Amino acid sequence: KGASEPLPIAIWLHGGGMVVMNCRDLFATKSGAPLGVGLGLFERLAGKAIIASVDYRRAPEHAFPVGVEDAIAAAQWLSKNAKEIGGDAQRMSVGGFSSGAYLAANVHQAARDRGFPLCFAAMFAPVCRYSATTDSWVQNSHYPALPAQAMIWFWRQYVPNPTPEIVNDPRCSVILGVGKGNLAPCAVATFQYDILRDEGTQFGDALREAGVAVTQYRMQGTHLGGFVDRPQVDAL
Repeated sequence: KGASEPLPIAIWLHGGGMVVMNCRDLFATKSGAPLGVGLGLFERLAGKAIIASVDYRRAPEHAFPVGVEDAIAAAQWLSKNAKEIGGDAQRMSVGGFSSGAYLAANVHQAARDRGFPLCFAAMFAPVCRYSATTDSWVQNSHYPALPAQAMIWFWRQYVPNPTPEIVNDPRCSVILGVGKGNLAPCAVATFQYDILRDEGTQFGDALREAGVAVTQYRMQGTHLGGFVDRPQVDAL
């Protein structure tokens, strides 16, 4: 309100395994700091950008691909109506955490495939493919921030009928959607003690191999959620 020129648009997609949480995301605000989480993203961007935190529909009532299509539809609407809300569609970015990063990856790829502008994507601890069986799933399955059994339960709610057609759909396994690249610059952050670490690393590697300008941040000595006020997060 009162900005002298159109503002960048920052789309945020919350985590929660596609099942829980909502657009009032503790991970994106300083209010989560007492719980050991909280990027303070909304506070950092206040007055500098239009923040659109998307309340997409969640499983089990709305299984794959409803949440994906909600996130993409929100980005398309914001791009089309940017001028009316005081935003600059050419400076629209997307970010998310965990399953929200999975949705951000979908928006990132949809901008290329469905033809709307996106200047940057930031993906924190992204879920990158169905039923991952990487080393980090074995090594970090016992950490309470995101134990393997919880992640398996989330997948069962979100994809109750995992046919080969579904699990090989790039909207479900976003690493399959990288293709030949031609995607906006992006950043991928992984966490040492997170079960999603290795698939996030592989996703970042796939983006780089496809010629995408990607910066990979490997957060050491921490797990999913334990990153408040870390210098690496400030850099990202």
